[in-house]
Amino acid sequence: MNEKNEEIIKYIEDLLDVSNSNLDSSLILFDKKKYPESLFLLQQSIEKSTKAMGLFFGGIKKKHLEKKVGHDLLKIYEYSLKKLICKNNKFLKIMSKNPQLRKVDLLKTVDRNKLNIELESLLNQLNIIRKEKDRIGTTSRDLDRYLSKIIKFFKEKEKALQELQNLTITDRQFQQARKKMISSLLQLKNISKKIYSEEYEKTISSIEKLDKQFVINKVKETFSYIIPPFTIYIISLYLSIIIFPHSVSKTRYPDFKNPNKFYTLSKPILKKFSRIAKLQKKCIKEIYLIIQNYKKMMLKEKKKK
Repeated sequence: MNEKNEEIIKYIEDLLDVSNSNLDSSLILFDKKKYPESLFLLQQSIEKSTKAMGLFFGGIKKKHLEKKVGHDLLKIYEYSLKKLICKNNKFLKIMSKNPQLRKVDLLKTVDRNKLNIELESLLNQLNIIRKEKDRIGTTSRDLDRYLSKIIKFFKEKEKALQELQNLTITDRQFQQARKKMISSLLQLKNISKKIYSEEYEKTISSIEKLDKQFVINKVKETFSYIIPPFTIYIISLYLSIIIFPHSVSKTRYPDFKNPNKFYTLSKPILKKFSRIAKLQKKCIKEIYLIIQNYKKMMLKEKKKK
C-alpha cells in the first residue's frame, strides 16, 4: 500500500458511496421481484467496492479501470498477482547475481521460489474460473463454499485483531529478535563493503536503543492497519467470483437468454441473494473504516514531519 494522493482517496470514497447506493437499490428491486435488475445492481455494487480495494492496494491504476478492467473484476486480481510475480522475479534476479545475499538471516525467512509457485497457482485458478464461469460458482454447493469462506475470513480478522491487542513479548524473545536484525544488517554491511556503511551503523545503533514496549506498540499499530485491508481484499475476491457468472450482459440483455425468464427464485444465486447482499454491505462498511484509518494514519505521519 503506497502513499496515495488525496485525489485517489476521494475517488475511492466516491466509489464506495455509489457502491452502497447500488446495493440499497438492489435490495429494493429484489423485494419487488425485479430479479435481473436486482442482480445487475448487486454486481455493480461488488464491482465498485472491489475496484476501490484494487486502487487502495495499488494492484490497479485508475486509468486502467475502464479500458483494461471494465466489468471483469478478476482482472484486478490478475494484475495484482502479475505485479507480485514480477517484483518477486526481480528479487530472485538480484539474489542470483549476488549469491552472498542468501546468507543474510532475514532474507532466508521467505522462500521466494515457493512463493512464485503459489502466486502462479492462484493466477491459474482465476483463469479456470474465467473459462468455466457458466459452471463454476453457479451451484448452491459452490455458493455455500464461497460464502463460508467469506464468513470465516471476517471471523479470522476479528480474532487476529483481538490477539494483536493481547500481544506480549518476553525479554528473551525481544533480545533474540533484536540480535537477529542486527546480525542481518551486519551481514548486509559486509556485503556492500563501504557503500552505505554509515547508514547501516546508524540503523544498528537505533535498533540497539529500541525499547521493548515501543516495539510492541509499533507492531500493534502497524498490523492493525494491515490486517483489515488484506482480509477485505480476499473477501472482495470471493464476492467477485460469486457474481462473475452473472455478468452485466446476462442480466440486462436477452442475448444469452431472456433475463426475466431465466432469473427466477429457483436460481441458487437468488435463493442466497439476501446472504450475499448482507455480506456485501458488511464489506462496504469495512472498506469505509479502512479508508478512515488510513487517513488518520497519514495525518499522524504529516504531524510528525
